[in-house]
Amino acid sequence: MDDVNIGTFASAGQTPLVTISSADPLYVQFDMSESEYLSLTKNKSGTETLGDTLKLRLADGSIYQETGKIVQINPGLTGGQLTMKAAYANPDNLLVPGMYATVVSYAEIAKGSILVPTKALVQLLNRDMLDVVVDGKVQQKAVKLGATYGIYTIIESGIDENDEIIVEGQNKVRVGQAVAPEETTREALEQAAIKAVSAQHGTTDAKK
Repeated sequence: MDDVNIGTFASAGQTPLVTISSADPLYVQFDMSESEYLSLTKNKSGTETLGDTLKLRLADGSIYQETGKIVQINPGLTGGQLTMKAAYANPDNLLVPGMYATVVSYAEIAKGSILVPTKALVQLLNRDMLDVVVDGKVQQKAVKLGATYGIYTIIESGIDENDEIIVEGQNKVRVGQAVAPEETTREALEQAAIKAVSAQHGTTDAKK
């Protein structure tokens, strides 16, 4: 890629003329919390390399077909986060620098784990709770949290797969209140999250 235009004054040994870059593999930088790092380390088998089965969830919710692996870990934590870099093969040039994606490690997800939207969690007296609907009425269940994956959090215990979880409007209901919940889908939740990220970065369409 040319770094200067025709006619630009150049000084020998000082003006960069060309930048050589490669999009295959493409490197993805991301942050991981201390608890997520410890979970990833503890759950890998003795023959596994740390973070060698990473997937990418792209902005449209699809999973990138290639598997990545961690190639660099910055020494030390910054604000409770550990910065890492993973390499992904990009033979079709689908990935472009500047894209937003969610790094997912399927190796970390234990069998039987339940993923819930993080925004569904309620803090009550330093306990993690979920509002659920039982027989048409609101109840609260204390849960044990695992790692987070994008907009989701793993629930290790406290609920089962048949529970109806309230993911929005928790501040408008109380325990024992009769409700008529409307069902949502994973696709709808992820599309809403994508729109929120786009709005945050100023990529939404301008209002007419």
